Amino acid sequence: MPEGIVARLAAEISPGARICTNRQCLMIELLDDGLLDALARLLGLLQTPELREPLIEQEIIVRLLEARQLMLNKSLDAATAGLQVGYESPSQFNREYARFFGEPPLRDIKRLRAGGEPDALR
Repeated sequence: MPEGIVARLAAEISPGARICTNRQCLMIELLDDGLLDALARLLGLLQTPELREPLIEQEIIVRLLEARQLMLNKSLDAATAGLQVGYESPSQFNREYARFFGEPPLRDIKRLRAGGEPDALR
């Protein structure tokens, strides 16, 4: 159990402080000790591979949705959008995008701009 991590967090965080990782910010309001206990349990659970897998999948989905918005709203090409959301390889980004949205980024964005179905999963 990572109690040392929780103790360090508790010592460094003031109410309403922000802890930012590379891509996500977590707002923490220290309301009571129950929050710290819950955080300690969560951090312990994240050490279990079976529970970490859905979180990795969720991170992939968040990246893909963010990249889709960049391509739609800022007219970025797929390679640039993929790099901006953390992909190291345009081909990896294209594969995961097509797997999630059902078609490659360029085709999906053209369809959306033409008034196609905006759902994440068609």
